[in-house]
Amino acid sequence: MQRLRRRRRDRPQRRSGGRGRDRRITINLFWVIVVAANFLFFFAVLAKFAIGPIAGMLKARREKIEQGIQDAEAAHAARANAEAERQAAIGEARREAREIVDRAQKVAQETRDADIAATRDELERMRVRAAADIESERSPRDSVAPGRGRRPRARGGRPRRQRDDVGRPPAQARR
Repeated sequence: MQRLRRRRRDRPQRRSGGRGRDRRITINLFWVIVVAANFLFFFAVLAKFAIGPIAGMLKARREKIEQGIQDAEAAHAARANAEAERQAAIGEARREAREIVDRAQKVAQETRDADIAATRDELERMRVRAAADIESERSPRDSVAPGRGRRPRARGGRPRRQRDDVGRPPAQARR
């Protein structure tokens, strides 16, 4: 310690602010090389253990984002295509439904027309048969001997009920 003190004392003091320090900058080449080597060593370790993995993670993240964008574009295109297909299917279904309804209405109209024609034919036959029945009923009355073709009438203009062998009306005889 004394040696250190002596050296300080042995130095001439300059007037540089009263503390006795020298304000000049001196560059020591040894320390510059040591600091540079330390920086290069620290940078190499940092690149190996920090920057490399971080760069790898950033690259993986970039690839993942690009893949997500591609997938989103593909999904958007697929959704647009599916929407177009859905609209086409709906249009086709509506067209088919319209055709089915038209066919059903046509068949219903044909059936209705056929039923009306059949009903008219049936009515015409019934009318002809009724006219024939009426004519046949009128014809025998005129040709039958008097008193035989008519049923005897009771008082009040109603026909008498026919009686069975016992003399009762037919409804009571069956019971």
